[in-house]
Amino acid sequence: MNNSNRQAHTLTLADVEFDQSSGMITEYTASYTEIIIPETFNHIPVVAIDEEAFSRCDLTHVTIADSITYIGEYAFLNNELTSVTLPNALSTIEDGVFMGNELGQVTIPNSVTSIGERAFSNNQLTDVTIPNSVIRINKGAFADNQLSAISLPDSILTIGHNAFDGDLLESTPFSASALEQEHTLTSIDVDFNPETGRILQYYSSYTNIIIPDNFDGMRVTEIEYCAFRHCHLTRVVLPHSLTLIGNGAFEHNALSEIEIPHQVESIERDAFANNQITHVDIPNSVKEIGYRAFAENGLTSVILPEGIVTIGNSAFIENSLAHVTIPDSVTSIEYRAFAENALTSVTLSNNLVTIGEMAFEENQLMKITIPDSVTQIGEYAFNDNELEKVTLSQSLESIGEHAFDGNNLDELVVPNSVTSIGRFAFFDNELTKVTLSDSLREIHDYAFSVNQIASITLPDSLTFIGERALAENALTHVSIPPSVQVIAKDAFDFNPLTSIAIHSPTVSIAPNTFPEHLLDATPFSQHQLTSPHTLTLKDVNFEEETGTILEYFARYTEIVIPNQFNDVAVEAIGSDAFRRSKLTKVTLPDSLKLIGHAAFTDNKLLELEIPASVTRIEEYAFWNNEAIKVIACNRDTQVDYAAFASESSDEEDDYYGYPEDVVYR
Repeated sequence: MNNSNRQAHTLTLADVEFDQSSGMITEYTASYTEIIIPETFNHIPVVAIDEEAFSRCDLTHVTIADSITYIGEYAFLNNELTSVTLPNALSTIEDGVFMGNELGQVTIPNSVTSIGERAFSNNQLTDVTIPNSVIRINKGAFADNQLSAISLPDSILTIGHNAFDGDLLESTPFSASALEQEHTLTSIDVDFNPETGRILQYYSSYTNIIIPDNFDGMRVTEIEYCAFRHCHLTRVVLPHSLTLIGNGAFEHNALSEIEIPHQVESIERDAFANNQITHVDIPNSVKEIGYRAFAENGLTSVILPEGIVTIGNSAFIENSLAHVTIPDSVTSIEYRAFAENALTSVTLSNNLVTIGEMAFEENQLMKITIPDSVTQIGEYAFNDNELEKVTLSQSLESIGEHAFDGNNLDELVVPNSVTSIGRFAFFDNELTKVTLSDSLREIHDYAFSVNQIASITLPDSLTFIGERALAENALTHVSIPPSVQVIAKDAFDFNPLTSIAIHSPTVSIAPNTFPEHLLDATPFSQHQLTSPHTLTLKDVNFEEETGTILEYFARYTEIVIPNQFNDVAVEAIGSDAFRRSKLTKVTLPDSLKLIGHAAFTDNKLLELEIPASVTRIEEYAFWNNEAIKVIACNRDTQVDYAAFASESSDEEDDYYGYPEDVVYR
């Protein structure tokens, strides 16, 4: 851009893109910094300037012809304007027209009735002349300037929020107390669509408002998305004609009370979030309360109507509710609906089917009765309360992860309908007595860990006991029923066990699950599991994406690793996968390519054949298998440091390559 021009240049068609049919300048293409926009180009009237037509052009001075009646949004955004002469035919100064310049003073023509949002924001204004024609100054219109005083005409009806924010005004140019007086809105205060009955936007600064049933005879039925959001409202009276309160309609205000009209059917997401409302009575007409509709208020009580169907995610999160009654019309309580309140009691719907994840997390509930209609309790549903007693539904099928984690339960009866108890479901309680379901199939990781259970009867239906499922209790004896197929690692860790009984000769028990001296004393030890066993998926943790065996759960000492699981080739054995598993014999699959770090460390292997498919054996893969005899089918296999060495290896050569007595095939 050429900033050396000192004399204002009157634009010609060579300087702009010009739509002759509409008389609109659509783009400035020259580099003059001081310009005059003329009334005509080649005798064709210039009547309009398009949005952003002169934005970011390094302009310093502009004179706009009186023929121009429309200047689009952001038309002169982010220039270096120090002066501007506006046309006398202009009725509206649109949003952001002169935003981001260096204007020190401006005179608004007598023709202007409305000044748009942030129209003159981010300038250097110290003086503004506003004529009696102006009735509306919108949000942030003169924000972030240097105004220390301003005189507003009596014609002004609406001043938007933060209209003079960031200026140097010592006193407001309008009465704050006047804005706090009860004000019934008119069509001047809002953008209202009479065809739909929707209020689209609030323009004024009144904080105590009444929304009428109609504007100019047209009924108000809906309040649109964010219409009154961030408007500093302290009180609002809603119209009786209202049927819908839209997303974020009154979010982020200072409302302490609200009365919902009796024709409202839906309160949408964030409708009243982030206010100071202490009580709300939801009328019978409401069928749906949306996501975070009343989140982060000061609610101490709420009345929910019979007939409501949906309570949305986080609808009442972060309030101070002490009690809530869920009407029988509700079948599902969604994610975090009542989390982070002060609930000490809850009455649940008798038709409730699902309690969603974290629905009542972080409250102060001491007891709860789950109606027999409930089939699922979601993850973290009652996590971190003060529950001492819970009565579970007789129709309950599953209990989600962490569902009752961090409570004070001392006794529990799991109904016979329950087939699965999720991870950490009853972690960190005070359970001393637990009666399990006769239909229970799975107790997942940490489900009853960190309690005080001294005795428990595992049902004959049980097939899986997860990692640390009953760890850190007071168990002295455990009887594993014949149905159990897998006991994951540390399932009974940190219990004062003195005896165990295992009634399944084929159960997969992770290493170190039970003390060795107890395990050897069980009937299980008589089987020894020394006949070669072909591994199945219940014996290992197999990652199908990579074809890698990650962990061995079983206790067979002679094993055959198959070429595939579920039609997925076994291509790798992961680090430490079979470490310390008391293996005496292993048959490796022909599909194998990689044997990972310490994969078979600390076993008792006597003989091993490495398939030709293996391309690499990583460090310490067979460390401390002192009597091992190796048959290798591929001389080119990469054998890493100490792959076949042991603590008794004396020679440096013992740490590199295959053992000295390897046999090649």
